[in-house]
Amino acid sequence: MKNTVVDFWAMVWEQRCPTIVMLTNLTENGKVKCEKYWPDKNSVYKCGDIHIVTMEETMHGCYVIRKLQVSMLDKNKRTIVQYQFLTWGEHDAPTTTSGFFKFFDQINEGNDGNEYTVVHCSDGVGRTGSFIAFNFILSTMEQNQQVDVYDVIMQLRKQRPYMVQTLEQYIFLHKLLLEDIVLDDCEVNVDDINMVISQLDKTNHIGKTILQTEYENLDLIEPIKTQQTMAMKM
Repeated sequence: MKNTVVDFWAMVWEQRCPTIVMLTNLTENGKVKCEKYWPDKNSVYKCGDIHIVTMEETMHGCYVIRKLQVSMLDKNKRTIVQYQFLTWGEHDAPTTTSGFFKFFDQINEGNDGNEYTVVHCSDGVGRTGSFIAFNFILSTMEQNQQVDVYDVIMQLRKQRPYMVQTLEQYIFLHKLLLEDIVLDDCEVNVDDINMVISQLDKTNHIGKTILQTEYENLDLIEPIKTQQTMAMKM
């Protein structure tokens, strides 16, 4: 809220955080969920000795990227990138995974992993916990070739209660993990479409075409089952 903005920017400055991940809208269902702690484009937001200027703001469908120039007493200017996801309601999970994967990958492309990233939503446990958990799950998979999602959540909850707050969010993490393992990155640049299509009818080591393999993998991915749809089946 408004009385914490000064402390928020002091933390970001002190810890030299280059990245902020915001997983909430400013208002949801008519309720204020987060104070606007950055200015409109090319405006200045003064927060004590720290001044913030929004240099760029780019929409990417379900998320927006802002490049902020942050300075202390107009000196020691730093660039901080804020990534805001726009379609994830409180106590809920995104209805699709594609937008989240693009959002997640965009953050990783701009972050070398050696500096702190600030992650926040409105209450700091549901959406924030899910994002941190997925990042932890992927890094564990890369290191050990196996992961225990339940144990990951347990470890996070030992540090902060209620991390990953709802069943929908817990199911969403499993769906993200499944898709990351089963499906390759199928996004294609416009300039490469003809080349990619020409490769789809080539066969792999088991005699199936790339197109056939991709289609069969789709059958492994099921819609997210929420509490409502699960209750309807009972």
